[in-house]
Amino acid sequence: MKTLNTLSCGILLTIPLLVRCEPDEPPPKWEYYNPLSGETLLCDWCAPGEFMVTECTQTTVTQCRTCAENEYTEHFNHVRECFRCRECLKAHERVLLECTPTNNRECVCEDGFFLVAEFCFLHTKCPIRYGVVQRGTPWTNTKCRRCSSGTFSNVESSIAPCRNHTDCGTMGLCVTRRGNRGVDNVCEICPDYVTTATPKSEDETTVPTAGSTEFVSAARQEDNATLKHVTVTEVRWEPIVYVTIAIVIIAAVIVAFCCVVHTFRRRRADTSQGLPPLQTTLAGKTPIVSFVGIPKGKESPPTESDQVDELFETHHAHTAAAAARQTTSARRNPLAMTRTSSPTVPRLRRTKSRPNDDELRRRPANLDDVELIVGDIGGAWRQLGRDHLGFSDGRLDGFQSDYGLQLREVVFQMLRTWIDERRGDVTLGKLVDALSKVGKPELAEALLEQTS
Repeated sequence: MKTLNTLSCGILLTIPLLVRCEPDEPPPKWEYYNPLSGETLLCDWCAPGEFMVTECTQTTVTQCRTCAENEYTEHFNHVRECFRCRECLKAHERVLLECTPTNNRECVCEDGFFLVAEFCFLHTKCPIRYGVVQRGTPWTNTKCRRCSSGTFSNVESSIAPCRNHTDCGTMGLCVTRRGNRGVDNVCEICPDYVTTATPKSEDETTVPTAGSTEFVSAARQEDNATLKHVTVTEVRWEPIVYVTIAIVIIAAVIVAFCCVVHTFRRRRADTSQGLPPLQTTLAGKTPIVSFVGIPKGKESPPTESDQVDELFETHHAHTAAAAARQTTSARRNPLAMTRTSSPTVPRLRRTKSRPNDDELRRRPANLDDVELIVGDIGGAWRQLGRDHLGFSDGRLDGFQSDYGLQLREVVFQMLRTWIDERRGDVTLGKLVDALSKVGKPELAEALLEQTS
């Protein structure tokens, strides 16, 4: 009984395979109406790879013929002629499956191209700093992704992924330039202060001496690993170096002192000529303006423009008086006039008044404002970007990784991105407030002063 059950199970499992392996069964016969006899007949179908020549009659079956070269029929049919196979003639197209009497020719894009609306386009090349995460196929395009920290891509390619930075330490070398997302680490032989390298056996020991430092580094050879004891000689400066530095500092102090004395003497000479400095006059003197012909009690207070005009008139009056005194002195003593030239009277220019602070704060921030502050933010740039400009730590790490130790360039690129991404919502006032909140109020005030 057990053997019979096993045989029955084997037969049941084999039946689906037999059915699946059998060829396609023809559909039921199709009805054909004969217009000559007025009869309706049931005719057989032509097999795939054939076409019908004549319909069936009461005494004959359907007459079929095999498709000619470069023609096909895929299914049971009673068509009068076969279908013509597709031609792979488009640009960057190749044959995937040749034409046979039972199937059409199949075309596909060449390697490096993919199909879009029946046309083949070149796979996209990932730019530098981006790597391929999924290669393109004849039907899909390349997928790119920005290289993560510790990896890089320095080529434009449709097949190259991001690669890990070279580990210089495993090769016994030193990193001379750290890589980023677009450049690999640069490895070179360690600096010249490593003066001696004497191979030692594993059993030998070395006692460090005074004035030197010893360290042990492992170097793998072709067959076995040996230990190298390297003595690093201490670098000592000669006294002449300190003397040279002291001389340079003293010379710089003397030059600075001479410049200060010269500037002080020039200002003192200008004051002795009787010419009041315009800045002092503007800052400390309030002119008295009389209004003629205006009834008492209806005088309007003098405006800032009127005060500036009166100050300029007063200054020019002093200048004219000084010139007159010099002319009189020249008439009395012509010889002295020839020996000393008359001092040059500085010509004053009217400066544009500073705009209202509120109007200045509402002005859109630009790259000129950024250039004024990028060199003085220092270590507060990360707090500025994260807490007040809306950047995440990941994006701040990206700026720092892309530009390395160039802090000025890192800050510039961060502020430029902030202006570009939030165009219309970036004002000078917001930048000034953000600088004050990160502990840079003097930088914020200097920005307002320089942009006014």
